[in-house]
Amino acid sequence: KISSLSGKARVDFCRKEIDKYISYENNFSCKKGCAHCCYHLISLSSSEAADLPKLSRIQKENMEFQIQYLDFETEWKIVPKEFRRCVYLDESNSCSVYEKRPLVCRSTLVSGPSENCQLEGTKQIEPIYNTKANLVMLAFYTVEEAKPFAYALKELN
Repeated sequence: KISSLSGKARVDFCRKEIDKYISYENNFSCKKGCAHCCYHLISLSSSEAADLPKLSRIQKENMEFQIQYLDFETEWKIVPKEFRRCVYLDESNSCSVYEKRPLVCRSTLVSGPSENCQLEGTKQIEPIYNTKANLVMLAFYTVEEAKPFAYALKELN
C-alpha cells in the first residue's frame, strides 16, 4: 500500500499509522519541552521535508551551520551543541512542527530518564521499540530515500 501512494499521501498515511501504534505505549518519559533527542542527527525524505514549513532566515542560517559540519563528515556528537539543535525547536524547546514532525521523531521514545538522551551524556538510553511503528517507518524509507535533515531541507528552502 505505501508504494502506491503519492509522496504527501504516503507521509500522511505513515504518520497516522505510527501515531496509532505509539498511542499504545504508556511507559515513556518523553514530554513537551524535553528536546534532548532534538539535538541528534536524523534523516528524512524529500516528501517529509516538502510538508514542513519554509524556514525563516535565522533557521536557514542555523541549517547552514549544520551543513558545514555534515560536509566535513564531522562526528555529530562533537559538533557544538548549539549547532546541532533542530531548526524547528522554538524558544521553549518545543517542536514547532509537532503535527508534521518526521517519522523518526514520531517513533523515538525512551522509558528511562530523558536526560540520558543527551549526546554528551554517559548514561544508557532506554529506548522503547514499537515493532509495528518501526516496520511502518522501515517500509516508508524503503520506498523513499532518506537524507540528513539539513540536506533534505536545503533542497526546498
